[in-house]
Amino acid sequence: TTAPATTSTRPSDKKAFKKHTSDSKTPFKCKDGQVATIVKSKLSHDLVSAEELTSSGQCKEVGKRKCKLDLLDPPDLCRLRDGQIGGKQWRFRLKKLAYRKYKFRCFIVHACKPREAITHSVARSTGTSLWKAMHGTMMSFESKSMWSTKLMLDLGGNTWILGFVDGDFLRMVKIRITGKANYHWLSSRYKRGYAASCVNPLTFSKDCFAGSDPKKNDFQIKLKAFKLAARVTSTTNSSWKITFATKLHFEGGARLRVILLLDMGNNIWILGFMDGSYLRMAKIRVTGKSRYVWLSARYTREYNAACINPVTFSVSCFTGSDWKMGSFKLSLRAFRASNWKVISGTKLRGLSGAWLHASLAVDVGGNKWIVGLIDGAYLRMVRFRIVGRSTVVWMGTRFDSNYTEACASSATFRRACFKGQNPRKNVMPVRLKASHVVVSKKADFACKSDTILTYEKSKTPGNLASVQ
Repeated sequence: TTAPATTSTRPSDKKAFKKHTSDSKTPFKCKDGQVATIVKSKLSHDLVSAEELTSSGQCKEVGKRKCKLDLLDPPDLCRLRDGQIGGKQWRFRLKKLAYRKYKFRCFIVHACKPREAITHSVARSTGTSLWKAMHGTMMSFESKSMWSTKLMLDLGGNTWILGFVDGDFLRMVKIRITGKANYHWLSSRYKRGYAASCVNPLTFSKDCFAGSDPKKNDFQIKLKAFKLAARVTSTTNSSWKITFATKLHFEGGARLRVILLLDMGNNIWILGFMDGSYLRMAKIRVTGKSRYVWLSARYTREYNAACINPVTFSVSCFTGSDWKMGSFKLSLRAFRASNWKVISGTKLRGLSGAWLHASLAVDVGGNKWIVGLIDGAYLRMVRFRIVGRSTVVWMGTRFDSNYTEACASSATFRRACFKGQNPRKNVMPVRLKASHVVVSKKADFACKSDTILTYEKSKTPGNLASVQ
């Protein structure tokens, strides 16, 4: 590896540098059966230019002159043919001119890989573990540099295989997850001369867990995991659904985004907001996309942990001091609920042919739904429109390895979670179970906070009850 020459950065030098980097260069080509890609290397051959990097499709822009390159680790500062990318302080920063006096230890270069290595397949994962490893998990071997764990496979029973590429070696460890950062080591493997499918997160399988067995734990793992919450099917009959884009506005101009939602039925909802150490809640009746009737509100500092968890937020949490009407204003975002409802028993088919239970589902209106599950390192999702009790029209598929914990919870799974890699075809068929409900287009009758709903005979036709 050769370091860049340590010359000055006078204007004449910059012109010479630009002329040198703009010289015509023979295009990089791969053999038949291979495709070009971009990799991180310790050698400076076949350097990629900044323009080639941005047009490659591997550079995910996250702002002006920035590039999110998944193959980079946080401390990496790598050389390009006409610049640099990465760095601990300038994460994802893409610069056309490199630091002339810096001795680079990594380079972004052209490379080839088998064509089948980029097919959009589904990892052979059982997906049955309650504890799920997340992106952000870091590993090191023999106390060396920490590596981001790109390879994750759920074997079921909270047992996982984690791995990363270390030069010519594929290093893997099998663990059983017992907590958010806790695990039991089971075994390790090192493999040299691995197949291309074993370093692709989409095709990483248990067959890849082979090679030398050290019979000891020489890995250090900074685990990041969460426990999957069971999906609770809603039994309410509300015809309006509130989205997480709803905000609360104070008189002084401060705004809070809703983090807790509880559907009580008949379009009555309790919304929760965190305001510093205060839990603020409002009970409303939704009457339109942005219209509502205020019922009551509460705020408290004395709440238990269950009341700030979207999964366990309940009616019993609605306690505390009375929050008078007029102290706040809601910027409500709601939509009509679909007539067709996804119910428990809906499954998605994996590559191996096994049908996996969909643990996540969200209604996005117009009988359109997004369902998903956690499978290895990926949140896998399918969007479709329901046209019958077991019939759907496919609309899209996404595989996201950078999902948040909120997107992995049934209580906070939402439309915005539908992002990531797009295979552009239906690679995960849906076995749907759905029920049909009649959603009234008339605003539902609602009572005040200190009264309950009942039925009575009347001589006037106001607020007529339906047969249902």
